[in-house]
Amino acid sequence: MHETLDDLLIALNADPVLGRSAACRLGAAPERWLGVLRRSRTLAEELGVPRAALVRARKVARRARDLAGAERALAARAGARVITRRDPAYPRVLFDLSLPPAVLYVGGELPGERTRRERTETEAGEETTEQPAEGPGAEPILGVAVVGSRRASSYGLEAAEALGRGLSQVGVTVISGLAPGVDAAAHRGALAAGGCTVAVLGCGLGVGYPRINLTLRRRIAREGGAVVSEFPWHAEPRRWHFPVRNRVIAALALGTVVVQATVRSGSLITAGLTLDLGREVLALPGSVFDPRSQGPHALLRDGATPVTDARDVLEAVLGPSGVAVMAAEPVAGEGGGEPPVPRLPGLPGKVLAALPVGEGLAPEEVAEQIGKGIDAVLGALLELELEGRVRREPGPRYSRRKRSE
Repeated sequence: MHETLDDLLIALNADPVLGRSAACRLGAAPERWLGVLRRSRTLAEELGVPRAALVRARKVARRARDLAGAERALAARAGARVITRRDPAYPRVLFDLSLPPAVLYVGGELPGERTRRERTETEAGEETTEQPAEGPGAEPILGVAVVGSRRASSYGLEAAEALGRGLSQVGVTVISGLAPGVDAAAHRGALAAGGCTVAVLGCGLGVGYPRINLTLRRRIAREGGAVVSEFPWHAEPRRWHFPVRNRVIAALALGTVVVQATVRSGSLITAGLTLDLGREVLALPGSVFDPRSQGPHALLRDGATPVTDARDVLEAVLGPSGVAVMAAEPVAGEGGGEPPVPRLPGLPGKVLAALPVGEGLAPEEVAEQIGKGIDAVLGALLELELEGRVRREPGPRYSRRKRSE
């Protein structure tokens, strides 16, 4: 029965005819309409969906297994997966939304997912058959959204990257939308610190968008973060997708920081959704002569918290005691507070793991240490240098960059 309901949710979500609102409403209470012999019009009114949507959903239900299987297969071929609102991996904070997504497509690993999975496996070993409870307020993610202009200035990009890096250094997940500009800079800052970042897309995971950030998207999924979407695998980006996407960004985060945005920016939609959820809205002040400062300044006039660095964000979201706790528990764990080596696949990962922070190694030393040819090692070092992961010193010698660089 559990698999049947999951199939239904995935099929409803993937159907091209059902609207997003109807799919979410019907997916929230399938027992109220699935197999219920009542007049469609009356039942549809009670469910808050058009009669045509209910009729369509009943047709989709008859093909749910095949439709869901096709979506799962597409995701699996790309190393991703599909989870429903009934899955232990589903972020419970999304139930704070009036219409939580019925389904999420996930590439990578969501914050806290490993812990939830291990607990579920333990409970399964104790012969527990209950599904995770649906409802608001359970297991909040220690995350902050950083959003802003696609056409950010050098000031905006530098500030967003610094915020992403600073938050990630103390174990805070950085959440954004992978758009060019501020979003991408925040994701890059989090990755540079070896922390976790979540990118929420306005299209299906099977669509190469935004093309300019495809390399960044792959890095997020493979280095301990996650790329997620509620849209079907092959759903192309549409203008209306992005406000829908923004509600997920707002719900995943304890607060939202707006870094440069015009007064008509979608970032202000995210800020409004954050307020609706009772979460913190923060804004980075900017030049009064830059139109991209108008959005943050409008938020500040309306009572948003001004921030200039990650400490300001932590104090606003967690309070002074939270800042003290986070400052005492750097993400790196033991030692001098350096981040763990990011988990990269293949030869670049082996090379990066062999490099120390501080005093560098010659390429020949790295090659001998990992047992690979010097030409291959030099190629991997060049790739890592271009990605900003290693420092090249005279000699040449290479070292892994410190998180503060």
